[in-house]
Amino acid sequence: MRKAFNLVREYTDEGLDEELAFQLASDQVKEELGKELADCLAYLIKFYNFFGIDLE
Repeated sequence: MRKAFNLVREYTDEGLDEELAFQLASDQVKEELGKELADCLAYLIKFYNFFGIDLE
């Protein structure tokens, strides 16, 4: 998320409209964000298994 916000700031500093800057930044980080969320899910599942918590 920090990367996306930094990109938006960079783009707006370069003169782009804020909405367009946000769209460009979100397109660039979307794939990386999906990977990070998958990592978080994997860690949560490990945590649940370790402590015997039922996911349902």
